[in-house]
Amino acid sequence: MGASIGKGVIIEANAVVAAGSVVEDDTRIPSHQIWAGDKAKYLRDITNEERESLNEFMDEMKSLAEVHFDETNKTTREIINDLDKVEAEDYMKPTEFAIAKLREMGFPVDEEDQDLIEQRIIMREYEQTEEADMKNYDPYTQDLYHFPDHLKVYQENYSQYDELKQYFEENPSVVA
Repeated sequence: MGASIGKGVIIEANAVVAAGSVVEDDTRIPSHQIWAGDKAKYLRDITNEERESLNEFMDEMKSLAEVHFDETNKTTREIINDLDKVEAEDYMKPTEFAIAKLREMGFPVDEEDQDLIEQRIIMREYEQTEEADMKNYDPYTQDLYHFPDHLKVYQENYSQYDELKQYFEENPSVVA
């Protein structure tokens, strides 16, 4: 800020030139150093705390640049909508304003939102119990109660089939 930088000057990453300094032409300022003065000279190295502070500052400047970019690229309609929103907020009661802000942030603020949350919790609990039931699911024993008794014989025959299949797999020399 307010420093004069000459032609051909190279300022490496994380180097600092003090305010009001004059850096002469073709000077190279290495990273992690502080230079200052009317004729800028090496002052000292940057400490680790200063490095962290500079990194935080750069992150903050990046986020401010993004906000500036977003604000300057708004259409006229978006600007008018923002102004209308601010004006409407000026006339709101404090509780209405707080509720509007909470709603904007995604918090449940009325009974309908709370009912939706309760419904989602119930559905999640139901899905968890359903998953537990699926782990112990046996289609031949649990689904047969829908069918007539004569189909239950199929279950018995199927278990006999499994036993015979296992027997023939264990004794390949036996021919049916």
